Amino acid sequence: MKIQFRWVGLNKHFKEIQIQDGLTLDKIRNGHAWTFFAESNKGEYGNCKFLGEDLFSGLVSQDGVDAYFNDVILYQNTEGQTREAKLWYDNRENCLMVGNFPYHVLFNSAYIQPSKLEFKIVGNTYEIPDINKQ
Repeated sequence: MKIQFRWVGLNKHFKEIQIQDGLTLDKIRNGHAWTFFAESNKGEYGNCKFLGEDLFSGLVSQDGVDAYFNDVILYQNTEGQTREAKLWYDNRENCLMVGNFPYHVLFNSAYIQPSKLEFKIVGNTYEIPDINKQ
């Protein structure tokens, strides 16, 4: 699995979420990070309010998009019901979670069909904060 992450920040001027994904340590060392996330732009007078850093989950959506922790996804269970869930890491259980379910439990159950999680990314917890209340 590739090790990559994304940075998330709020553009204070335009009040918009800015996301740079696909980051690796090599890309940062070689200057491939946006200047929006530069330390000089994060201070009191800067335009970036840094919101978070999310790791790549190891999952890829059915559209071929890398999924990160704190992404919100839609998937279907075997009964054809569409479910919305947040991808997150549970330190206590030491595993990737899909909503309230450990990924390995979902993957090995009859709850989803076929026996892999096919999903679409619909946003993230920075853009859909109500998902944290579920």
